[in-house]
Amino acid sequence: MPWEVVLLGQLRKVENEDLVAAVDGVNALVVGGDTPVVAKSEVIKNTVACYGGEQGYYVCKTVLTLDTKRQVTTGEADAIMLGPEVRDQREMRKLVKEFEDGLSEKHRKAEAERPARAAKQDVGGR
Repeated sequence: MPWEVVLLGQLRKVENEDLVAAVDGVNALVVGGDTPVVAKSEVIKNTVACYGGEQGYYVCKTVLTLDTKRQVTTGEADAIMLGPEVRDQREMRKLVKEFEDGLSEKHRKAEAERPARAAKQDVGGR
């Protein structure tokens, strides 16, 4: 059974486009990070690309149409601005907080272990 492949790109616009032009089988490219917003989709080779911009103010809505064999036949995408009518989702906020708390704890532990690692390197380097 064929797969629909969505690439979530964090490279710059040109590098993402070069990647999907070089790799067969990517049906959709969603680009975030340091990329300007492009309101309507672009097609690179056979890949529908959507550019959501930076800062999380936009979301890419991408629609792929499949035939009876589940092959992508068409696709389009729009960058949609997230305005005040889009409310926070409690479950998503909880997941983000858990991720951030875990990352902070990981950094705290790494920082606490730094003097011991430095001392061990000093002893081993002599």
